[in-house]
Amino acid sequence: MVGIRVGVVMVGIRIIEQVQLRGRNFFLTFAATYFKGKSGVAAALPGKIANCYIMRINKALLIIITLLQAFRSSDSYGQEYGPKKYLVKPLDVVCDYPFDETNRWAITCRIWGLLKYFHPNVVAGQPDWDEVLIKTISRINRVKTVEGVNTELMEMIRIAGAYKCVNDGTWNDSLNMNVDLCWIDNSFINDTIKQALKEIASLTVIQPSHYTRSVEKHGLSFFYEKDIQTWGYSYWDYRLLALFRFWNVIYYFYPYKHLMDQSWDEILTELIPEFVVRYEIDRHYVHSIPQEMATRLNKGSAPKNFSYHYLSLVSYPYLTQIDSSTVIRTPPEGSSLERGDVILSLDGKNIKQVRDSVSSLLHSHNQRYTDNVINGWLLRHNIMDSCSLTVLRNNQELSVHIFNDTDKKYLPGKDDSPPSFYTVSPDIGYVNLHFSKAPDFAEIFDSLKDCKGIIFDLRHFPAEFEDWELFCHLSSTQEFVYGLEILPDMSHCGAFYEQTYISKCPDERWQKRKKYSGKIVALINGSTFGFAENMSLKFRAHGATLIGTPTAGHSRNVVNIDLFGYFVNFIAAGYYYPNGELMQRTDIIPDIEVYPVMSDIIEGKDEVIEAAIRFGLAGTCTVPK
Repeated sequence: MVGIRVGVVMVGIRIIEQVQLRGRNFFLTFAATYFKGKSGVAAALPGKIANCYIMRINKALLIIITLLQAFRSSDSYGQEYGPKKYLVKPLDVVCDYPFDETNRWAITCRIWGLLKYFHPNVVAGQPDWDEVLIKTISRINRVKTVEGVNTELMEMIRIAGAYKCVNDGTWNDSLNMNVDLCWIDNSFINDTIKQALKEIASLTVIQPSHYTRSVEKHGLSFFYEKDIQTWGYSYWDYRLLALFRFWNVIYYFYPYKHLMDQSWDEILTELIPEFVVRYEIDRHYVHSIPQEMATRLNKGSAPKNFSYHYLSLVSYPYLTQIDSSTVIRTPPEGSSLERGDVILSLDGKNIKQVRDSVSSLLHSHNQRYTDNVINGWLLRHNIMDSCSLTVLRNNQELSVHIFNDTDKKYLPGKDDSPPSFYTVSPDIGYVNLHFSKAPDFAEIFDSLKDCKGIIFDLRHFPAEFEDWELFCHLSSTQEFVYGLEILPDMSHCGAFYEQTYISKCPDERWQKRKKYSGKIVALINGSTFGFAENMSLKFRAHGATLIGTPTAGHSRNVVNIDLFGYFVNFIAAGYYYPNGELMQRTDIIPDIEVYPVMSDIIEGKDEVIEAAIRFGLAGTCTVPK
C-alpha cells in the first residue's frame, strides 16, 4: 500500500513538472515564430515570454508539489538507509578577501549564492533573485568605498526579507561539510553582515526549493532557473550573473571539488576580471565563456550544445582511430569511400588540424573517448553532409566528394536496425542493449538459455531500465551491493552523504527467474559512459568478462546549467566502489583489451565481437596482432 501511495505521488509530481515544461515550450515556440526575423529587444522577447509564464505559475505549482512531497514523506520515504553518513573531503579554500576591485565582486557572488540556497524566502522563489543581483551589481558599481559596498550588500540581505529562525537540533555543523565559510570572518564585510550570514547559513533548507530539485535517477534539477538569453553576452552585469550562478552551483552541489587541480575559490577571483574586462577588449572571447567554465571543472564537464555524448555514440561504428589515423570503418551508403580509407584532409584542411580544433572544445581525460567524440563531429557535421575528402587507399591519395542530404542512416536506433538479440554463432548469443527494454529480458534469457555464452554490447548507450530486470537472471543472491553513491543533502546545501548502492530482485520475479549458467561477456569501449559504464561494473560484479577498450570514465547523473543558450554540464552524484575507490574519471579497464586493426576493418569484421566469440567458445581469447 505504501509503495502504491508513493508511486501515485511521484506520478503527480512528474505530471505537474511536465505541465510546466510543455507550457513553457509552447510559449517559446509561439513567441519565436511571431518574432521571427526581429532584432534587438524583440529578439529577446521569446525567452522573456517563456520566463514570465514560469514566474506566473511557479508559486501555485510549488504549493502543490510541496503538499505532494509532504504526503510522500509521511511514508518514511528515504529512511531505508538509516542515519546519513556524511562525506567530508579536505579542500583548498580562500579565506582572505581584502577590499579591492575583484574581491568586491567575489564577495557579492558568495553572499548572493549563500542567500539563494539558504534564505527561506529566496529558497521559496521570492523575490526574483536574478533581478536582485543585477540591481545590486549596478549599485555596487557606482560606489568605490568599502562602506558603500557594505551598504549595498546589506541592502541585498534586507531585500531577501525577514524570516523565522528555527534551530536544527539534528545537524552538527553544515558549515564544515565540503564548503568552508571562513571568508565570512576574513573579508571586508562588516560585523552586522557577518552575523546575518552566519545565522542564515545555519538554517535547514525547506524543500522543495525553487532553484534546486532532487530528481530520481538524475540527481539534481535546476529547471526553474531563468534562461539567460544570447543577448546577455553583450552586458557585463549579465555575464557576472552567469558566472555567479554557475560558480555557486558547483560550490554547493559538485561532489568532486576535492579532485580539482585548482581551488574553486581561486577560480572565482581569476574569472571575474575575464568576465568584466576582457570582453570589452575582445568581443569574440565572450563566445568561449561556456568552454571556459567547463574547462575549469578539470575535465569533469563539457558544453552540452556540442552534444558530446551523442557524438561519441554516432561515431561508432562508422569511423575509428588506428594509432593517429582516422579510418573509415563503414562508408556512407552510395559514396565512393571504402572500408580502410585513411582520411588525410577534409575540405582542404589537414585532418590533424581539424581534430585539434575540435579537441580544444572537449574536456575529457580519456583520449579514446575524445577520439570517438571528434569522429562523431566529423560524421555529423561533415561526412554526413556535403564535403570533399582526401583519403589514402592502397598507398595512393584520392579525392572523394560526398553529397548527402540526410543522416538518418547514421542515427543509433534507426528503423532497419538489427533485432535486439540473436545468435552470432551456433553456441553464442548476442544482445545489443541499446535496443533492449526491460520487459525483453525474460524472453532473451529463455531464447538463449542453451547458448554456451551470451555477449552483451555496451558500446552504444543502452536504453535505461531497472538493473534487477537483467541481473535477476545472473545473480546468485536476491540482493546485491554495487558500491557507494555520494548524494547532495538538499536540506543542508554543500553537504554530501553516503548511500549504499543496493539493487534487489523483487520476490515475485526472483521466484520465477531462470538463472543463466553460461559465460557472460560485456563489450565496452571509449563510448561506454554514464549508465552504460555503470552497467559494465555490475556485469563484472556478476562474474562477466569485459572485452574491448577502456571506458570513458564519466559517471551518470549529468546536470545541465544554461549559460546564454549553452548548457554546461557536470556530474551531480559521486560514485565509489565498495572498497571506497573512486569511479568517476577512472576508466574501466577491460579484462581483455582488443583494438582495431586494418585487416579486420577492410574485411568488415567487428574485432571485439570476434574476440568475444572466441572467448565464449574456448574460455580464453587470443587477440590477433
